[in-house]
Amino acid sequence: MGELFLNLFYLLSRYLHVVATTVLVGGTLFYEMVVPPAIGELKTEQQLLVFARMRWVFRWVVYISAIALILTGCVSIYRHRDVLSGDYERFLAAASSEHTVQQVKQATVFNRPYGWFIAHLLAGGLSLLVAVLLVSGGRPLARPVQWMRISLFLLLVAAFLASASRNARQRLFEVARAGGAAAPSVRD
Repeated sequence: MGELFLNLFYLLSRYLHVVATTVLVGGTLFYEMVVPPAIGELKTEQQLLVFARMRWVFRWVVYISAIALILTGCVSIYRHRDVLSGDYERFLAAASSEHTVQQVKQATVFNRPYGWFIAHLLAGGLSLLVAVLLVSGGRPLARPVQWMRISLFLLLVAAFLASASRNARQRLFEVARAGGAAAPSVRD
């Protein structure tokens, strides 16, 4: 029964991580791409009032998403601690020919989950920092549109890096499971 709840917990944590990311990316896109054209014909004072009100509301979207991402990210770090420690690759090497997993890992950077995982953590943390700084305080940062674009770019990069990390883990697993049959030929 404990295994059932643990798997459900991990599944819900991953789902919440994806949903929080989606809300943050979607909100940023809406804030940047939909609102400006929609209020383009309003007077400048009215535009500033709308942006200020939206920033106040969007602040809570960012705060809640950031908290959810940090908490679920900690769960993900705990769950994938074997990737960070190197145990995952040692386990796969023991499950198949050690040279096969090592060859696949060395064949391309796309087969190295540790680096992708760390890059995801860094890009995700930096994107959250920029997003929180954008909505915190009484006044927005100087050049808020440029900062919002940087935040959006970093969020999208972090999502790519998460996918790349999972792809690398999956590739090494597939090679180990196939017993080396799926390994590319590597010249010595």
